Amino acid sequence: MDEVRISVELPRGVEDAWRALFDSAARRIWWGRRVDLPEKRGGGFIEYWRDGEGHERSSSGEILELRRPELLRLSWRDDDWPEPTRVELRLKPGKQGSHLELVHSGFEKLGPKLLYNLEEYQHGWEALLDDLRTYLAGRAEELDAEAADDDEPTESEDAAESEDEETASDAGEPS
Repeated sequence: MDEVRISVELPRGVEDAWRALFDSAARRIWWGRRVDLPEKRGGGFIEYWRDGEGHERSSSGEILELRRPELLRLSWRDDDWPEPTRVELRLKPGKQGSHLELVHSGFEKLGPKLLYNLEEYQHGWEALLDDLRTYLAGRAEELDAEAADDDEPTESEDAAESEDEETASDAGEPS
């Protein structure tokens, strides 16, 4: 099978799980600081990460479909892939909270050389969804609070600021 398919039970309701996906303060805790995921159809998605050899990499795409609070579908492409794949997350009420199903498909478009990504993404998504479950179990009270101060920089602004500081440091200027 050329897809990743993972189902998890989350300890909070559908609305809380949805907020954890799109609230930048919550997402920074369970997914990481360097992810932009706007809650709008057509919005661009980007995640910055380091590979196993420490090289800076990125995954990006576009939000193809958004039905709050039950469906998020987006294109997904690592920076060295010839074609995008597709990620779909579906939320529905569960026995103790909510049920999330993730399907990441389209790996066959990457060709035999890149099919190894299927196994890597299986493990990566499992770990990420486990972090989401842990976050919702222990830190979900943050979802009930208002979002952080509107003046707080977004992940994109943080990345640009960090690049500016690195450029200033390289030039011998104080940051």
